[in-house]
Amino acid sequence: MLSRKATTPRRRLLTMVTLLMLATVLPGCSLFVMAGKMFFGNPKSKCAFHRSTGVDLTEGRNRVLIVCNTPYGIGSEYPTLRMDIVEHMTRDLQQRNVDIVPADDAAAWVDEHGGWGDLNRLAERFDADYLVDVEVQSFSIGVPGSDELYQGKLAGRVQVTDFTGKSGPRTVMEESCGVTWPRTPMHRDEMNSRQMFADRFVRDLSGMLSQLLYDYRQSEAVY
Repeated sequence: MLSRKATTPRRRLLTMVTLLMLATVLPGCSLFVMAGKMFFGNPKSKCAFHRSTGVDLTEGRNRVLIVCNTPYGIGSEYPTLRMDIVEHMTRDLQQRNVDIVPADDAAAWVDEHGGWGDLNRLAERFDADYLVDVEVQSFSIGVPGSDELYQGKLAGRVQVTDFTGKSGPRTVMEESCGVTWPRTPMHRDEMNSRQMFADRFVRDLSGMLSQLLYDYRQSEAVY
């Protein structure tokens, strides 16, 4: 019977041979990436916010407020869009231990003031360290020239303002974003209704926007 000391090098050799074989049959596969995942797991990538600020919001030390704005035309056609995005993003971040202003509190402010109003005052009211401003510039769920197909598209911008500095608020992150889902238009027969498709699209794009604010593994990427 072989001793444990004798079998360990053989196991290591077998592992490396297996990786080499996989690297030759899987195009575009990096041997070193595969080896790293095998030995160290699937590491998280730093999100845009973490890269910009060095702050990990999932540690729960900083209070975050999310607001969302839409142009008049989009707001009139999709009146619940801005608060739907705030609600979905808030839920995503709460699940990751981010200290975030509840969506119901934000909605109550909007109802009382007829909008977000002065963002500085808003951040002060909720004692927010960071204010995340999602600006929707365009939004659609139809395919031009067809009543049979659905495809969600959004273009916008996400800006984060830091309210913790003694010198006053400052922008610490600004990202443009464009989303097309699904990549190939979906026939309406695949969804029970246009509203169901819109709800699914808003939920998924909100998940993508949330991932600008917390570190995640590549396998967890929404898009």
